[in-house]
Formats: sequence, structure tokens, C-alpha cells
Amino acid sequence: YFFRRDVGLLLLCMIAMALAYNEFCNLCDSWGTRAFRGFGLVGCIVLLFVQWGTLPHCRELPGGEWAPLFAATYAEARPVLDAAVIVAIFVVFLRQAFIKDAKDALPALGMTILGAIYCWYLPSFLFRIRHLGGDEWLTTGHGLLVAVIFVSKIADVGAYLFGRKFGRHKLIPRISPGKSIEGAVFGLFCS
Repeated sequence: YFFRRDVGLLLLCMIAMALAYNEFCNLCDSWGTRAFRGFGLVGCIVLLFVQWGTLPHCRELPGGEWAPLFAATYAEARPVLDAAVIVAIFVVFLRQAFIKDAKDALPALGMTILGAIYCWYLPSFLFRIRHLGGDEWLTTGHGLLVAVIFVSKIADVGAYLFGRKFGRHKLIPRISPGKSIEGAVFGLFCS
């Protein structure tokens, strides 16, 4: 029950997303640009929950079929997610409307929305991958989800170890001074 409905994956993704969004806001602060930390974080959590609720695995119908939480089919539930995204963006703009000093309005709006896209939208594809295919574990979404995570971690470990030992040419020093071209190529090879 708990795993079929992906509640565990939802909670794990919410925790990871909250940590990622907080780190994103810390980076914004270090660059001298602020983001609406609380609004963006709540928006990400709500959007992830709505994303989860639109996929056809949330509730069991009579007869053993599965359906989204918000409608009878995925096609009917999809507009709920679209509406949630529009409302989230509107709330961020509404938040800015109550600030008297509008000097940094555009960067704050931009960073809040960019953070939400980066920390919510990209990881939301994990739910879509998880529900590809049928119920056979290794050949469908279950196995693909594990493969996505495994391949990315193997690439990170390979790039780190090879780059530490043999990395001589910096990749992009102003963004990440420790990364090397050699490590990036070996990470790609490992994946």
C-alpha cells in the first residue's frame, strides 16, 4: 500500500527538494540576490504533491484499477497540475506586490521561480519514470528509476576519483573550481 502509492518516494523527494531549495536560496544570498525562500519552498512542496496526485497510482478503484487522486484519469488530472503551476507563479508575484522597495523585484521573482523550476520540475520526472510500463520490476519504471539514480551516482564517483588523481585542466573554474575536464570525461565514460 505504502510503496504502491509512492508515498515513500514522495516524502523522500520532498525532503531532498526542501534541502536543495534551501541550498539554492543560500547561493542566491551569496550572490547578493534574494529569493522568497518560504514562498518558493511551500510552492515546491505543493507542486510536488499535486504532481504526485495527478499520476495514476494514488487511489484504487473498484475492480483493481488505479486512478489519480484528483480525477478519474491522468488526462483529466493534468489540468490540475497546470492550474497549480499558474497559481504558484501568481502567488510569488502577489508576494512581491506587498514589498515597498521594488528595486530588487525582478531578480527576487526570477530567482524564486527559477529555484522552483530547478528544485521541483526536474525531480518531478522521477515519478513519471517510476510509472513507465507495467508491473514487471526490472524492465519497467521501478528498474529505470533505480538505473537513473545509480548511473548518475556512478558518474559522480568516477568523475570525482579520476579528476582528483589525473585532473589537470579546469572545467569551469569560476563556477566549480575543483572540477576538471578529465574528470568530466571519465564521469561520462562511467555512466
